[in-house]
Amino acid sequence: MRSDDRGVSWEDITGDLPEDQLAWTVVEDPGQEGLLFLGTEFGLFTTLDGGDHWVRLKGGLPTIAIRDLEIQTRENDLVLASFGRGFFILDDYTPLRHLSAEALAAEGSVFPVKDPWMYVEANPLGGGEKSQRGDAFYTAPNPPFGAVVTYHLKESALSVREQRRERERAQAAAGEPLPYPSWDELRAEDRAEDPAVFVVIRDSDGEVVRRIAAPKTAGFHRVAWDLRYPDPERGPVGYWSQRAGPLAMPGTYTAELIRRDGNGATRLGEPQSFTPKVLAAAGVPPVDAEARAAFQLEVAALQRRVFGAVSALQASIERVEALAAAIDESGAGDELRTQASTIRTGLLDLRVRFLGDDTVRSRREAVLPGIRDRIQRVVGAFWSTADPTTTHRRQVEIVREQLGPANAELVNLVEVQLADLEAQADAAGVPWTPGRRIPR
Repeated sequence: MRSDDRGVSWEDITGDLPEDQLAWTVVEDPGQEGLLFLGTEFGLFTTLDGGDHWVRLKGGLPTIAIRDLEIQTRENDLVLASFGRGFFILDDYTPLRHLSAEALAAEGSVFPVKDPWMYVEANPLGGGEKSQRGDAFYTAPNPPFGAVVTYHLKESALSVREQRRERERAQAAAGEPLPYPSWDELRAEDRAEDPAVFVVIRDSDGEVVRRIAAPKTAGFHRVAWDLRYPDPERGPVGYWSQRAGPLAMPGTYTAELIRRDGNGATRLGEPQSFTPKVLAAAGVPPVDAEARAAFQLEVAALQRRVFGAVSALQASIERVEALAAAIDESGAGDELRTQASTIRTGLLDLRVRFLGDDTVRSRREAVLPGIRDRIQRVVGAFWSTADPTTTHRRQVEIVREQLGPANAELVNLVEVQLADLEAQADAAGVPWTPGRRIPR
């Protein structure tokens, strides 16, 4: 449903078909008088005014005969039985109860958020949904997990180039000549950042917990917050990995809609509050949620430091190897080449401390876990369990003990020794290599 849909009449829906050829069913929302749903031969329609004006609900629903409707009153879900395509479910249609002309006319509106259940999702099949079981193994996707935020945008957030093209279409439709943009205008278009829309989650203290990228086109959209903080690691997610940040604390949160464009960040509509509900687990001792959350945030901060150090380490190994090759090509002398080899050896030794011994591992022998392995095992184990164990806490202590000296050595090798070697290489006229300072 779009904000520019003015609605159609009953005659528009039925057309010239005689009444005895129409197969349709109507249900009324038990929570709001006048909110009706109509299943027809041509899809699903809804009305907010008791039937004076109807709007077609699409949202991925094909043009298909809807033969029966049922409202699941506990969850406010609308269940559709179609002809030939099985069942469709509109999860939590309560935003329709709050739909108004004012909400549609506003630049953006956020509708009330249903209090979500807080728990850790199971993954019995592995790999997400039905994993590798193929099309013969039928599963239907579950509703989005977490706090589902429904919002409406009156207009799409257009880039500078899209705005110019919109103006040109209007000018062409009016028969006006189209001016060719100047180089400055085209350069500004090329350099401009695309606009973006975010759903921002804040805690009861007003602190940002999560910023979720959201669709920026006009109309209704839904995004889900998984009730977690951001993942400390960035990058692609593997097929078998389910990256996630630490669990958020139970409490009251707010969701607000933010648009960011050339004019800065603008809040659209009013924030909506919600309170996640902890799903009770029979027979499981109660968890000290505050202590668990504090430990998870501590681990997340430690994990971020480890990832940063490993990334810098890998980049530095490539950097010194490129420099060594350039020294060989330039014939700058054996002294510089010896320094490069010494630094490379030190970095490779550090790599063993961070990532484990590949020499031993490649021979199928057991190796002690590296710093990154230890923190990842902690994250992978208790990120999705009730409470960290004593083993988890001991692993974190070991990481903290080992990370400090390893980081100090990495800083010395890269920011002192390697930087000094690169300065000598510059003075000796060695060809420029990636990572070095800008040539002067």
